[in-house]
Amino acid sequence: MPDRIPEVLRKAPPMKRRTLICWLLCLALFAIPGFAFDDDDVKLLLRVAPQNLQAILDKFDLEVEDAFPEQNLYLVEWEGGDDNDDSDDDDDDDDDDDSESLDRFLQRVRRDPRVLAIEVNQELELREDDDNPLVAPNANPASQALVDRQLVPFHGTQALKGYVEQPAAHRIEVDEVRSLASGAGIVAIIDTGVDTRHPLLRDRLLPGFDFTRNQPVADEIMDLNGQDGGVLTQEAAVFLESLRPTNISSYATPILTQEAAVFLEGARPPSAFGHGTMVAGLVRFTAPDAWILPVKAFDANGKATLFNLVRSIYYSASKGARVINMSFTLAQPSAEFTRAIHDVTMQGVVCVAASGNDGLQTMVYPAGFPTVIGVASTNANDQRSAFSNFGPQLVTLAAPGEGLITTYPGGYAAAWGTSFSTPLVAGAVALMEQLRPGTTVDQAIGALSQAKPIGDAGLGFGRLDVSKALAGRLVQP
Repeated sequence: MPDRIPEVLRKAPPMKRRTLICWLLCLALFAIPGFAFDDDDVKLLLRVAPQNLQAILDKFDLEVEDAFPEQNLYLVEWEGGDDNDDSDDDDDDDDDDDSESLDRFLQRVRRDPRVLAIEVNQELELREDDDNPLVAPNANPASQALVDRQLVPFHGTQALKGYVEQPAAHRIEVDEVRSLASGAGIVAIIDTGVDTRHPLLRDRLLPGFDFTRNQPVADEIMDLNGQDGGVLTQEAAVFLESLRPTNISSYATPILTQEAAVFLEGARPPSAFGHGTMVAGLVRFTAPDAWILPVKAFDANGKATLFNLVRSIYYSASKGARVINMSFTLAQPSAEFTRAIHDVTMQGVVCVAASGNDGLQTMVYPAGFPTVIGVASTNANDQRSAFSNFGPQLVTLAAPGEGLITTYPGGYAAAWGTSFSTPLVAGAVALMEQLRPGTTVDQAIGALSQAKPIGDAGLGFGRLDVSKALAGRLVQP
């Protein structure tokens, strides 16, 4: 539980401030209201001291499926149905149904003083890949940037000219700071994994971990129907313009190498395939010399479990990440998810998260947490993107999020969405880390507050300005 009011609550935009009471209430949540189950077998997250684990399992007829011992956290299965071990439920004698509801069961478990916490292991969705017509790619100069096949030098390798010289670079003034900072430290990306062999990424990637398979190396190419992805090794000099965007994702227009295009022709990859690679490419674009730690919590269909998401957050911090990029949104926080964000923030990790693509003034998480930097999307005219969520309690600042040129498995893509605004800000924090090692979330928000005002109270400080952020707050006389 928090033992102090973070300084960031005083430095954040006025309406993004939270009282300590709100923060504690978030930590007190045990479940998402209204979450439904189709069968009696329910997966639960159980937090209990190791010496009490077996006694709790026996008492409540639970079975361990997975464990996260570093946090005394266990994934357990409850088969549901009748359990008369605890006589505390005599108040319900008038219930004709012998089976016990999930809510009653959780209440009963929580009454045991040895149980530190228990909640449902929810199944979560990336949500950034919704078929939202507001996000769908359209006629945009970005398409010309992809068609131009010229490769140019980029920090020890070669990259598509349209990637290196894309308009977003000029809008956020990252070109102005290339000689001053190129990034340092580790940026963890909790997402669908990455294309580990992409020539623009491979030299700056750490192995990471795939929590969907419980194995090292977060390579999202493994999601292609068990293929080894050999055709996606890329000699990125040949691109095809003819691959239809509808064969890929609702938020991206990809241009692939010839071999990759042939491999994918006639098939529709899973709905979120490539998402993590696209996010990684924009971290690399903003902070080209930072290390990228890919952490795969979502499968290629954009599905994750709460248990894997929580493990991913703690794993990122344990591997030395100074920044965690979270290009996903949850409608409600859970107890363990909130605890994980709080714990890593107190360790000095800066968390950056997408505000979401519903085009609403709303609250989503983790962007809505007071110590997380929530990022909205702007268009080429420095106006809020039609698809971008907004709101003074949700958004810290905005960044370009339309027609961004980034990496994609097998080539490059133009991307739309707050998922892709977010890594521009995460990369900016990695630039700060180079100039001031150990940059805290307080310092990062203070620097990012030197944004370009755009007259929209729902977009926090305004639009990201990397040059002002670094020169105004982090460069010492």
